Amino acid sequence: MVSRALVDFYLLWHGRLHRRGAGWLLGHAARKLAGLRRFPLRLPEGQTIHLDFRDISSVYWLNHLCGDRFEEEALCLALLARITAASVVWDVGANCGLFSYHLARSGKPSRVIFFEPNPAVFRLASDALRPFRFMEGKNCALSDRDGTGFLQVAAGGSPTAHLVPQSGDSNVVEISLFRGDSLVHSGDLPPPTAIKIDTEGHECAVLKGLADTIRLYRPLVCLEHICLSDEQVAKALPRGYSIRTIRDSDASLCEGFVREAGHNSMLLPKE
Repeated sequence: MVSRALVDFYLLWHGRLHRRGAGWLLGHAARKLAGLRRFPLRLPEGQTIHLDFRDISSVYWLNHLCGDRFEEEALCLALLARITAASVVWDVGANCGLFSYHLARSGKPSRVIFFEPNPAVFRLASDALRPFRFMEGKNCALSDRDGTGFLQVAAGGSPTAHLVPQSGDSNVVEISLFRGDSLVHSGDLPPPTAIKIDTEGHECAVLKGLADTIRLYRPLVCLEHICLSDEQVAKALPRGYSIRTIRDSDASLCEGFVREAGHNSMLLPKE
């Protein structure tokens, strides 16, 4: 009952009154209340997801139900404007599944494959996306090699999880790594029409592992560049591609790389 009351307070305080601070309250209370570490939330399609409010990703789902603007709305709109109903989209770094969920509700791509190495948020994303039959989830990370690696997950901050060179920390999770090329060459997955990459600084390694796929199939590529230097962004551009910046304000494209316009780039195959 206390857990339900706190969530209802958040929906009122943040959702209706548009005040700040209720998210901190949920996170703090979840340290003591077991009910806030597996809180059932029903989504409009009828599926139930279980939220652990010790992690900020759970608050993202509440914000979605409150009608907040999705923080990757511009990226989503820019991508949807350039794919068709026959497209295959790879969502690399799916976190709690909200980006793939927005794609699914658009009804546009014929198939979405989402990759998330963190087991906890992968389960959350899988539950949220279960009603959409064209969704497929992979509990692994894409990289420039096949094998295993280590994911550093900050307490309460799964969206900022990143690969680290070795284990030894209590917040490190051993994960599976695959080159995207390996998955396509083996026939395990269809080649993508479009790829979204948000991997907290690992974007260049993901692209390196997809070099053959990009060369052969020429997918549209969107990547978050917050954790990348200007030099890394320039080196990430595949041969025969041009770069645009997606404006956060209205989802339009800037010519070239303009960091202050938005936090995502779009790599477009030249005609």
